[in-house]
Amino acid sequence: MARWAVFTGFGFQLGLTLYLSARLGRWLDQTYITGDNTYTLVCVMAGLFVSIYVLIRQLNRMDL
Repeated sequence: MARWAVFTGFGFQLGLTLYLSARLGRWLDQTYITGDNTYTLVCVMAGLFVSIYVLIRQLNRMDL
């Protein structure tokens, strides 16, 4: 399998992770009213961190 083919799903994975973390953050903001979007920002940043971490692990395994 071509190396680029491994990463074709990464964009989808990143988008889905950020979407779901934003939904979770919005739900938390609505459930625990804080007056701002604190939970949304924290969840999106956590989702971004996890996605980048997974990408780096995949790159290290490929031994580019």
